[in-house]
Amino acid sequence: MKFILKITIASFLFFISTISFSQSYFQQEVNNTINVTLDDVHKNLTGNIKIEYINNSPYQLEYIYIHLWPNAYKNKETKFAQQQLQVLHSKSMLLKKYRNGYIDSLDFQVNGIQAELSYIQADIGILDLPFPLNPGDTVYIYTDFFVKIPTMIDRFGYDENFYSITQWFPKPAVFDKDGWHPISYLSIGEFYSEFGSYDVSITLRDDFIVAATGNLKTNEEINRLDKYIRKCTDTKNKTNIPPFGNPKKTKTIRFYEENIHDFAWFASPDFIVNKDTIKPGNSEHSINCWTFYDRKFDNLWNNSVEYVKKAILFFSENIGVYPYNNCSAVSHPKIYGGGMEYPGITIVNNDSEIDLERIIAHEIAHNWFYGILASNERKDAWIDEGFTSFYENKYFDHFYPEMTFGKMVLKKNMRLFGWNKLPPRFEMELTCNYLMHENIAQKPSLNSEEMSSLNYFSMSYYKPALGIYTLEEFLGEEDFKHLIKEFYNTYQFKHIYPETIETFFTDNTEKNINWFFNDIINSTKRIDYKIKGLRNDSILIKNKGKTEVPLFLHIGDSLIISDSFKGSKKFPLNGQTEIIIDKNFKTLDYNRSNNSYSKGFFKKSKPVKISIANVIDNPLITEFPVFPAMGYNYTDGFMLGIMFYSPPVPKRKFDYQLIPMWAFGSDKITGVGNISLFFHPLKTPIREIEIFTSGRRFSINTSDSGTYYKIASGIRIKLKTDLSGQYISEFLIRNINATDYIGGGQKNFQQLNYKYANLRKYNPYSYSFNIERGKGFIKSSIEAEAKINYNYKNKGLKIRLFAGKFLYNSSGYNGNYNFRMSGNLGIQDYFYDHLFLGRNEDIRINPGNFLAHQFIRNEGGFAMYTPWGQTNNWLAAINFDSNSPIKTIDVFLNIGVCPDADKIKWYYEFGIKISLLKDFINIYFPVTATKDIWNTSNDIYTKNYIQKIRFTISLEKLNLLYYRDKPFLLF
Repeated sequence: MKFILKITIASFLFFISTISFSQSYFQQEVNNTINVTLDDVHKNLTGNIKIEYINNSPYQLEYIYIHLWPNAYKNKETKFAQQQLQVLHSKSMLLKKYRNGYIDSLDFQVNGIQAELSYIQADIGILDLPFPLNPGDTVYIYTDFFVKIPTMIDRFGYDENFYSITQWFPKPAVFDKDGWHPISYLSIGEFYSEFGSYDVSITLRDDFIVAATGNLKTNEEINRLDKYIRKCTDTKNKTNIPPFGNPKKTKTIRFYEENIHDFAWFASPDFIVNKDTIKPGNSEHSINCWTFYDRKFDNLWNNSVEYVKKAILFFSENIGVYPYNNCSAVSHPKIYGGGMEYPGITIVNNDSEIDLERIIAHEIAHNWFYGILASNERKDAWIDEGFTSFYENKYFDHFYPEMTFGKMVLKKNMRLFGWNKLPPRFEMELTCNYLMHENIAQKPSLNSEEMSSLNYFSMSYYKPALGIYTLEEFLGEEDFKHLIKEFYNTYQFKHIYPETIETFFTDNTEKNINWFFNDIINSTKRIDYKIKGLRNDSILIKNKGKTEVPLFLHIGDSLIISDSFKGSKKFPLNGQTEIIIDKNFKTLDYNRSNNSYSKGFFKKSKPVKISIANVIDNPLITEFPVFPAMGYNYTDGFMLGIMFYSPPVPKRKFDYQLIPMWAFGSDKITGVGNISLFFHPLKTPIREIEIFTSGRRFSINTSDSGTYYKIASGIRIKLKTDLSGQYISEFLIRNINATDYIGGGQKNFQQLNYKYANLRKYNPYSYSFNIERGKGFIKSSIEAEAKINYNYKNKGLKIRLFAGKFLYNSSGYNGNYNFRMSGNLGIQDYFYDHLFLGRNEDIRINPGNFLAHQFIRNEGGFAMYTPWGQTNNWLAAINFDSNSPIKTIDVFLNIGVCPDADKIKWYYEFGIKISLLKDFINIYFPVTATKDIWNTSNDIYTKNYIQKIRFTISLEKLNLLYYRDKPFLLF
């Protein structure tokens, strides 16, 4: 009870601190002396830490929050593990071979007095001080610690003989003007730490090479490294380089640095080491530039030290001089997202050469925005990631002015789709616009834990970077550069906040730049200026986006920078004929299709192009994409045609897909088509409204010229959900006009459906409600699905529940719309929603035809065909599908119940399922079933066991447009 009371009080005090400590700026100082030993046999660290904690705040402290970040790897219940499983879809923490990590053996003393540590969660503790720490006073905190190093799945861990030792020691949380900031270790979502000094001594095997934060102080190791670097430089075949040291001995090496807020180190006996020295600008101090990489990546990393040098010189010139004596880049086998920054050192994964340079430049830029200008990366990720992404792109603008979007994506400067005319930063715009056009964009100012993974990378990195491009264009490049340098000189080695930036920037420029903070960082508003047309010798521009972001208008060769305006505004042409809004892609424009105008006969014209297989809308051209289309079914035979479609990314307001094909078997035109109109209202609970019409036409049998038609029109309303997850919440209302398979002619049906789903990778679930109406019937149903994951290889148990009830059924016969225990055949798919290889093939009549065994596993979900369990009253079923240790083989169990005459009858079925291509094809092998089902199959429908086997195939997944609005399938 005492422990629970203490945690409750501490939690309350934390809440109070976050709302009551918003006073003037102060900054605590935390100096660390650490001794640690790496046991590479048992994969652990043993050590001790002495922390000098100086209370520079105006408050008396009675406790200190302590980060114990290795405990994030302790089990599957930590916040880090849950994010890995739910957001990143990582299977690693479920694998049997995975080894957990943790920190323990803590024994805190404060000024030599024993102090109690209480846990509020696995990786956060509260250290009760034995006496109050007054403003201006200092305490010395000491503890031993033991760290079990986990298997590498993120930043911290080991992979064979490579060790990534990050966020590894007991560390006080930040206490600032906003109170305490105890934050859990996460993969998406970074850190916030106090400045101070680090004096770290590392004992480990003699042949290990260590790359670390700070300055190596061990002279013997310095001399050995210099000799080893010469060997690395002089030896062409890196496999011939002898070991760095004696693996049977140990050594102790020491690193030291001041004015930093973290310490990371990396060790491996297989490192190749490169080193060079530079002096940036007018600086008098030399900077050692290092790269450490596995020898098998020598071809890729051969020029890596040049990338480090270029980055330091460029950022020193454009932001402020790099203040430390060393900067390193280290190859990392499994870092998520490409790289990760630590003071003076960064880890980078191994990719193509251009991507390697890009990631090194990005992560080194973090030494300025994160390392020296230290924002709260968890709360305000847009600051460090936005400015860093901006300067990463400025680096490439400077060194590779010929770089284009096409070359960056395709790795070659190809003219494909006109991408060679687009700047490389178009990738950032495209990604942000994808989210905005799907109406799932979040504002950059959110805490990273509130963001979906897609939004985190797009709205923390890309949108702020594009906003800074806009700011630079608005202020002028030289004035912006001066502003940044002044900001750097004022706030280096300090914590910075959004209000710090806003106050400094607005106070040090004469122009109104409130739009940057109000309309870009703290908003989901859409920037959209539109050319409305010609008015005498003026051009009329409308602010369609209703933001205060400035307008960049190119009239001929002149650039007009205009403050924002409401409504429309005229600008004189002065005889010019070419008008383009934001020609240089310096803003995040929501719709560039209305940005150009040519005075003359072809007004508002852009080049028209027919492209093959393009999926990205190029704003510089009017594009009509096409793609060869092929198909097959038993009645039409082989079909060949063309797909005409609108580029799916980003989503257009008007969207179409038309696929006419010639069927060589039936000698007729077949195909499918979809036309949609999308609306994305802001400030409403509705995310998207789609008004659509879709249709299809195929032959219905081979014996005559019969053809089925299906036209469906309706509205789909997607509701806004918690965007930090992968949710669907939507209503579907539609009218279906379809060929009556039995009676001929056309019939009308109406459908109302609601679906909710959480499509996370780990333990996903969904449910839906459905009402269908047609002549002579109204039927309703509820369906729910869930997956319960097992503890390894992401396998699990899938459970599906179905319950259906006829609300009305005419006494006269109007068609066979019964519920069925064994799902629907092609001829029973009266909405024609599904594609069949042999829709007309009936297993009841011709079980020898393989195509007759395709079915829809809906309603009762039984795999073996049976007439039992067909009803126009009610039906309920539960289906179990369990993964087996063999990758493609599952087992299934189906149980169903429905009325039969005057009694209720139960059915069951058990069998084996083979799943191919991630459930694209499922083949069902029944093993046993209720006697009625099994015997009826034997006596009436099947001649042998082979004819009991049925399959499903998801042909709709072959259409790439199927994935357009399902970004959760990509991450």
